[in-house]
Amino acid sequence: GQDFQGLWWMPIQECLKDDGALFVFCDPQQDIFSADGLRDAGMQNDMFPLLKNCRNTKRIARYCDGIADIETESHQDSPEGKEVVFETLNYEERRKDRVRELLLKWVKDDGICPSRIAVLSPNKPERTCLKDGISPSTVNLTRDTDKWRQGEMVLHTTVRGFKGLDADFVILVDLPAPGSYPVFGWTDYYVGASRAIAVLHVIAKEAGFVRVSQAA
Repeated sequence: GQDFQGLWWMPIQECLKDDGALFVFCDPQQDIFSADGLRDAGMQNDMFPLLKNCRNTKRIARYCDGIADIETESHQDSPEGKEVVFETLNYEERRKDRVRELLLKWVKDDGICPSRIAVLSPNKPERTCLKDGISPSTVNLTRDTDKWRQGEMVLHTTVRGFKGLDADFVILVDLPAPGSYPVFGWTDYYVGASRAIAVLHVIAKEAGFVRVSQAA
């Protein structure tokens, strides 16, 4: 619901029966378009916070909390999980090599199905360090979610394009300092990191992640 503009709620409300009710599920921390539609429609007063994280491991949840400067509670059955790995690699070729190393380990050594892995960047694939793909002996990348779900290729798409989806293993690559790039602010970083269910590996291309470093 955080993506809806204020005027969009008018026809939805008109579709309700006289005794109908409207429940909107939203995450204000994922309002990457600055829609703020619930406030514009006067619907922000009857809110019930749902603060229990049922998606991510506890370590990823804490990491995401640090990015968004919020505090949530992990589900009691959520595993602690692995530590989030954050590294800065200034050279494009080194970032590409690092992604290759990770995919080799996960797919070839650990037997992880490619449909459980997503590589996300602020830019479209043709404008990232992976624009020429990676070695076929590792694993192929695809932008097609249908091919990804078939289990033969790893998905490579944008952070914003993957919003609403998730994957067990997520690599965030080519990240600039949040706020220094039009389509990558702290909200985008929170969205990208929270897509990871079990394992999150972050590869920045420049310094400037002060809040993230403190969270880690």
